Amino acid sequence: MRYLSLACVICAPAAAVMLGGQEPTYDDVGPIVERSCTPCHSPGGPAPFSLRTYDEARRRAERIGINVASMAMPPCQIESDFGSFSSIPGLSIDEVVAIRRWATSGAAAASEPRQAPVEPKFSWRLGLPHATVQSGSILVPAEGGIHWLFAKVMVPRGGVIRGLQVKPSDVRTVRQATVGWSVAGVSESRTGSTTLPSSVQPIGSWAYGYFVWRTPKETGIRVPAGAELHVMLQCQAIGKPGDGSFELGLYYEDSAVEVKSLALEKAGFTIDVGEKPTYRIERVLEGDVAVTAVFPEFRFACERVRLTAVLPTGESKSLFSGRWDVYWTGAYNFITPVDLPSGTRLVLEALYNNGFEATHGPDVRVPIKNGTGLDD
Repeated sequence: MRYLSLACVICAPAAAVMLGGQEPTYDDVGPIVERSCTPCHSPGGPAPFSLRTYDEARRRAERIGINVASMAMPPCQIESDFGSFSSIPGLSIDEVVAIRRWATSGAAAASEPRQAPVEPKFSWRLGLPHATVQSGSILVPAEGGIHWLFAKVMVPRGGVIRGLQVKPSDVRTVRQATVGWSVAGVSESRTGSTTLPSSVQPIGSWAYGYFVWRTPKETGIRVPAGAELHVMLQCQAIGKPGDGSFELGLYYEDSAVEVKSLALEKAGFTIDVGEKPTYRIERVLEGDVAVTAVFPEFRFACERVRLTAVLPTGESKSLFSGRWDVYWTGAYNFITPVDLPSGTRLVLEALYNNGFEATHGPDVRVPIKNGTGLDD
């Protein structure tokens, strides 16, 4: 049995809310908002406004209802036939309905005032790291929306890495990070790109508001002593020069089964203005594997993705599918590794849209080519 994380280059359901025929109040909605919204929507957090109190939520009730109903928020619209992912928060259908009904029926208050949740503070969520490493200074431009920036640091010590967490200096600026490794001197950090160099082996991802990345128990990714860690940052311009520096915490597993990566990648295509192609890649597994995570790297113009496992019996099951948002990316870790027998066919499908109604892409419609550039 091999353990794999799948790199694809081209939500945990919560408890149901049973309301019957009555209109929901903040007694019903408040706990959902506090759990799923306030980790980002708090003073000093990365979101543009706070939702820590009823009055703050009431003032934005219409906007909350629209974003939840359209599944724009929370930003994790990926599902799997193999159960929940451990790395992303989410809402159940009942919770979405409750918030929408609350927002459209007057945004009623709770029967008693709710105490504001404790303001979130940074913590090492897997305990104190076994090793940490500091980045150098990283300046983020004041304007321009999203910027992908790169940092390269030395691995503090060799071994099997099971988990990682990023501590950004400014949570408003650093939104997401993908970490990989290479032998020292082999790969240069790149600028003007949205992917790690091809010679870099992926380790894991971190994103604000997601759970901390780690592999299943007694597994990990072996990184040799003296290796270089490559960190690809997704940073948000905040109207003034931003601080993209960070501290990276690493967690090691002394005795562990090594996780390998398997990439499904399509290159060399161009999407003309108005085109809405679906690209498809297939690969047959040679040997039994246990899939631990999926690392998606789709960029502009991608709207929906689906990764299907077609078993030797002919049965098809979805490993990873849903709406794609280029601004909310990360690793999707299975709570329990997914066992796939030898001969399983992996089918990756990605729907792109370069029409004028497309969700993502350049403001001015032009042909979009496959590549690593910021507009690719």
